Amino acid sequence: MLPRTILGEKKKGTHTIGYIRLRWGHLTCEYLPSGKLDSNDTVIVLDKTFDERTDDNFKGSFDTEEEREYWLSKCKEALLNKYNELKKK
Repeated sequence: MLPRTILGEKKKGTHTIGYIRLRWGHLTCEYLPSGKLDSNDTVIVLDKTFDERTDDNFKGSFDTEEEREYWLSKCKEALLNKYNELKKK
């Protein structure tokens, strides 16, 4: 189950660049230029609504490890693309 995950472990010399959230059937991936979720510079780089329903009428986790890996790789790709795009400016 992955309702909330912040990308990027806090290691010396690194910073967080993204926030991924799957809640109520809605997956969002936000790029965080400042490294802070509550800042005004957050950019949504991936936005997906899942249509399928579960027994309790919402999707709050991925159904399989394969689905999880697929969507997390899509989020990672979107975050890195935005990071590289802004780095060139």
